Amino acid sequence: MSEFNWVWILMISLVIILPIVTVYIFKQIARLIPIPEKCLAYRSHFDELRKKYQKWDLLGGFLGFSGLCLGAWLGWFTCRLLCAWRSSGMVGVYILAPSGGICLFPSVPLGIATALVVGTLSMKLILKERFQEMECYAHLRMGFNVTVFNKYFLYISILLSIVLTLLPLNTYMVITEDEVRFNPLLGLTEKVYSHSDIREVQEHHYIKNRFKTDITVNLEFNDGREWKSGNTQELPNEKAVEIAGFLSRQSGIELKRTERTRK
Repeated sequence: MSEFNWVWILMISLVIILPIVTVYIFKQIARLIPIPEKCLAYRSHFDELRKKYQKWDLLGGFLGFSGLCLGAWLGWFTCRLLCAWRSSGMVGVYILAPSGGICLFPSVPLGIATALVVGTLSMKLILKERFQEMECYAHLRMGFNVTVFNKYFLYISILLSIVLTLLPLNTYMVITEDEVRFNPLLGLTEKVYSHSDIREVQEHHYIKNRFKTDITVNLEFNDGREWKSGNTQELPNEKAVEIAGFLSRQSGIELKRTERTRK
């Protein structure tokens, strides 16, 4: 079966399965954290509540989205700052540490946490004593206790942002005259290899289009372990070529140049 047919099968499966799974998940959430008893009395007045608070709901969503953008940027910036601080104490000819794409991982959960806090606090400040009534409107609209759901979602998002910040913080590559020391993104311990342990040095050219090509450095060691610069730091092409040449000279291994074109 062709790749094209597999794509269509996957898309159709998602269209059918995703709504079913979504409905099931929402039913389970409603069972675990039901609407508070005090809000059930508002069911008969739901249409009135919707007219009354729909505009504030939209405003809260806009403020929450603003908080999402702010939190995501803070997560990304903090991750880059911490990784730069972590690598500043390392000594080597070349030191690689996350500086861009990898730091997007913690930015997502931190952005979500910030959105929840900003959206809730802003509505509390604006609506004051009417906030509880709007909460009931939110519970009835969603079919479960939104306050409790948001609280747990906030805790999970904060925990994820911490974990996903620590992972890049302990990701690095140090290249010296005699050896390479690195810890991959999900690595628990540092890996140390002398240049004589290198089996292959690869300068990989990924041709995205006629105007843009990304170059990465790939290493393969005698024990079969591999290291790719893109999993540690996004290097400028000139820097990648420089590092690949240095490793080739130090290891005595002929530099292998490969390329792949985006299809």
